[in-house]
Amino acid sequence: STHPDLSDSQRLDFFKITHDSFIRGHFGQALDIYWTKNAREESLAKWIDDNLAEKILRMYEFKTASAAVATAEAGCILAGTTPEVRKACVAYACTLGIAFQITDDIQSFLPEPGSGDLVGDDLAAGKLTYVIVRALELLDNQDSSRLRQILCSDYLRQDPQTLHEGIALVQKSGSLAQCRAEALTMADGAWEKFSRIVPPSDPKVMLRLFTQNLLNDGGSP
Repeated sequence: STHPDLSDSQRLDFFKITHDSFIRGHFGQALDIYWTKNAREESLAKWIDDNLAEKILRMYEFKTASAAVATAEAGCILAGTTPEVRKACVAYACTLGIAFQITDDIQSFLPEPGSGDLVGDDLAAGKLTYVIVRALELLDNQDSSRLRQILCSDYLRQDPQTLHEGIALVQKSGSLAQCRAEALTMADGAWEKFSRIVPPSDPKVMLRLFTQNLLNDGGSP
């Protein structure tokens, strides 16, 4: 707001992206909390039938990707890019944020580095993540029903043995590998579009390496 090298137009743009980022981020957080606090077996079944997986990705766009989008827009404002370049940067940042959140969800069902112990913190908290919802869709009726029962019961999730049963069901579903593949495909597709607009440079190579390592961190499930 006071930097002498910024124009009034740039300051206004910064205020706008900051304001929008806060609103979108809080809206995404509110959705996440709502689903977690109101997940019951009956309501969960209705949500899944109403494209819950797709809505969770939209929630990730609001909750997780908003910071990446705001950063991309800020860089474009400082660089004085064309609208086309700014649009490409924002689109890539948005997709990267969603893909990162999916890979972060996957980590919840992998052994903790150095200990070999399974964490399962998302399931323990009753959170509706993309990985868990995809597992519910991929499992057969009996296993899906059991995972839904565990997810929707505070009592069952507090029992370590039952929690590990739920973790095993998510792993059994194939959701971890499928979601990782979806995240990588999503990011690669976004990079291809981004790369057509933004010319080659050393920072672009560094960005590519950074984002690839970010999404591949933790190894394959």
